[in-house]
Amino acid sequence: MWGEKMVSLASINTQLANVEAQIAEVKLKLEEKEEELRRMKEAQGDLISNKNDFFGEVEICLEPEFSTKTFHGQNADDFDAYRRIILKESFREIPVKQIGDAIAKMQEKINELIEEIEALEAEIEALEARRSALLARRTEASTNSSGGSK
Repeated sequence: MWGEKMVSLASINTQLANVEAQIAEVKLKLEEKEEELRRMKEAQGDLISNKNDFFGEVEICLEPEFSTKTFHGQNADDFDAYRRIILKESFREIPVKQIGDAIAKMQEKINELIEEIEALEAEIEALEARRSALLARRTEASTNSSGGSK
């Protein structure tokens, strides 16, 4: 009987060591995901700032102003019309369409990371509950084995 209790105690200790290793592994994954989330949020903030900068710089595509000394005549008028209509509109689309799409994709990734973090936290919680149960079983097995054979 005493030998069986020792085997049981050894089995519990092995399971406990495995659970401890799993907890450490999942905590490491959690730290990596949290760092990835932090970097993604920071990059998204930078991109939003750049998007806002574009709105403030839309007039840059109209520079330089033409004069009779630099560029004039029908070609100058056509080019100036192109800058004011087509180029300016294209410039406005950069923050709206391209940067806006990138921000939306980043938000999707941020949401995925949040879900992954929540799943890892739940996994850690379950593993810690398993560890607590194993510790209780080990205490019980140790107490029973030191109490002599019954």
